[in-house]
Formats: sequence, C-alpha cells, structure tokens
Amino acid sequence: MKNYKRDSQKKNNYDWRKLTLELIVVFLGVTVGFLLNNWRIQNQEKSLEQKYLHGFAQNIKTNNTSLQTSIETDSLRIENLKPVILTLQSGEFPADSVISVFQNIISISRLEFHTDTYQEIINSGNLNIINDFQLKEKIVNYHISIDGVKFVEDYFHNYHSTFVLPFVLNEFNMLTGELNNLDIIKTVKFSNMIASYYSLLQQQLNVYKELLVKSIDLRQIIESSLSK
Repeated sequence: MKNYKRDSQKKNNYDWRKLTLELIVVFLGVTVGFLLNNWRIQNQEKSLEQKYLHGFAQNIKTNNTSLQTSIETDSLRIENLKPVILTLQSGEFPADSVISVFQNIISISRLEFHTDTYQEIINSGNLNIINDFQLKEKIVNYHISIDGVKFVEDYFHNYHSTFVLPFVLNEFNMLTGELNNLDIIKTVKFSNMIASYYSLLQQQLNVYKELLVKSIDLRQIIESSLSK
C-alpha cells in the first residue's frame, strides 16, 4: 500500500513538471509568434509609410515647378498692368496701349495640382500610417490650401470667361489689333474690367506664393523623414 502511494506521488510529480514545461514552451511560442507578427506588421507599415512619403515628395516637387512658373507669369502680367491702372486713374488712357493690355488679360493661369498620393491615402483610410503627427497635420493643411487656391482660381476663371473674354472678343479685332470703338476705353465698363482683372490676378498670385512657401517647408520635412 505504501509503495503504491509513493509510485502515485512520483507519477503526479512527473506529470506536473512535464505539463509546466509544455505550458512554458507554448507560452514562449505564442509570444515569439506574436512579436514576429508585430515586427512584420510594423515593417509593412513602415514600408507603406515610406512609399506614401515618396509619393508626397514627388507630387509636391511637380506642384512647385508649376507654381513657380505661374508665379513668374502672373508677376509679369501685374508689372505690365501697373502703369495701365495708373493711367486709367488719371483718365488719359492712350488707344495704342490697348493691344498690350488685351494681350495681358486674354489669358490667365490655371494649375493642375498633383494630389494622387493624398487621394490614395485618404481613400484607403491609411492616413494614420504617417506616424509623425505634425507631419501628418502639415500634409492635410497643405492639401486644404490647394483647395483654397482652386477656389480662388475658379472665381477668377468664372469672372474671366463671363466678363473679360466677351468684352475682348466683342470690342477688339485680334487680327488687326484695333478697337471697334475707340470711345470704349473711356467707359466705366472698360476701367472696371481692367481694375477687377488686376485685383483678382493679385489675389491669385498671393495664394500661389503662400502655397509655394508651405510646399517648400513640407517637402523639406518629408525629405528629412525619408533620410532617417
């Protein structure tokens, strides 16, 4: 009877130790698997974040080139129109200046912004994959600013197509460079059209410049993040 109890106790002790060892092995296996899975997910997210940052950098670079070109073009138009505004205010606008004026106001800038990376990250719900909160905030604000620029552009284009182009096409002969009626340059309509165009052009130029400053700052931050 005593021998049976001893054998039973030994067997129970042996089974308990074996079970404990198995539990430890299972625990370590699950933990290692969990850590490896987390490491794999973090690597995937990091790679995806880098992909988006590269995309943002490329989009901003392209946008900046277009912005700089439009800023130069609009700045030149404003410089050309400044003396015209002063002359209109004096009430002595020479007829031979009409050609250069109409050449300046016949066209306006319109940018095609590249925002495909932002659209992709928003539509996929992956915006939070950008770990740096300040960088993420700047990216969002940058694209909000683009929408603001588009609003100014749309307003300017609507005015241009509604008032400026019809006036030019009705009153100015593009082939001969002559006005249908020389007295038109003395009218309030003519003065208001030129003054409004000049004002809207200045507004558009200002938002272009503001966006370019944000673009340069954001691109530097993104490139700094990519180099880490």
